[in-house]
Amino acid sequence: MTDPGIWLYRLLALTIIDPDQKSWGIVYSCYVGFNAFEACAWFCFGLFVAGRFFARRKTWYEILYALSFLAFGISDLMEIHRTTVGLLLTKGIILASILACRKVVLQFYPQWKF
Repeated sequence: MTDPGIWLYRLLALTIIDPDQKSWGIVYSCYVGFNAFEACAWFCFGLFVAGRFFARRKTWYEILYALSFLAFGISDLMEIHRTTVGLLLTKGIILASILACRKVVLQFYPQWKF
């Protein structure tokens, strides 16, 4: 019988997409380029929210909101190297954090959509 911790680790470390296989050709370049662009977009969203917080300081949830965007950008950079079950679960948790913070933050900015 195997240790449940080892079983859980093997499940979370299970590779779904391994872009290190250079046989992908042009698809590899598109995959890496898209994830890099997406990471930059998430970083910009995070910087925008942080800048808005420092300009207006309406709620501290904006800091968590900005950090969630930055964390999602970092997870996109990690996705360039390997997509695992654990990474997808982490991205799901970060996305839930973004949506929860958005709901709270938008109450302080009814005129904004973001």
